[in-house]
Amino acid sequence: MADPIPNPTNGIAQPPPSTTVEAQVEIPTTVILRAPSIYNKQTTTTTTGAGVPKWHPPPLEWLARTWTVTHSTLPMWRKAKNVRITYKLLPPPSSSSSSSSPTLLDDEVSSEPTSKTLLPQPKSIRGIDTPDASVPDGGAWNWRGRGWLRVASSHWEVLGWGEFVHADGGREGWVVTWFEKRLFTPAGVDFYSERRGGWGAGWWRRLGGCLRREGREGW
Repeated sequence: MADPIPNPTNGIAQPPPSTTVEAQVEIPTTVILRAPSIYNKQTTTTTTGAGVPKWHPPPLEWLARTWTVTHSTLPMWRKAKNVRITYKLLPPPSSSSSSSSPTLLDDEVSSEPTSKTLLPQPKSIRGIDTPDASVPDGGAWNWRGRGWLRVASSHWEVLGWGEFVHADGGREGWVVTWFEKRLFTPAGVDFYSERRGGWGAGWWRRLGGCLRREGREGW
């Protein structure tokens, strides 16, 4: 899905020492996963530290950046490489009250084909994400395409997110998202890393082990 994964200790962003963002929301440094809302299950927590933290959605300011899709069960990415998703905050329309209008996300997916195709492929797909208030605890959005893709829609949810702390103190942001089955897309799971080269091998082994222990590979 991405360029070859570099050494886990190379190319890692070095954020400020603080582990919080807006509204004093703590950024998890343990693996906290929840099930997709359609399964109507309670949040399942897998932690590598002391205590059992509660799942909460990522702050939008934290989520708004460019992510590399390192692994995916969605067939649309099998013939693509360097898949990256960029989220940007969209201010409420000037005609509406900012206190009552939800913050939307500008959603742009870019990729490159793994081989030449007969027909030209779009280099990017853009849409708008609207929060889905029907999902408990939040962290869910309804996507609608822009332009000629306006007829396309999807529903996606954040199942887990946080930052992996490496031995050298470097921090690596990660996200696991789930997509509901719709007309244009099957159900599937995407794995994001803030690193262009993808997750470090150590973090992928840790998260993969958590998914296997929880029996989540079938999502």
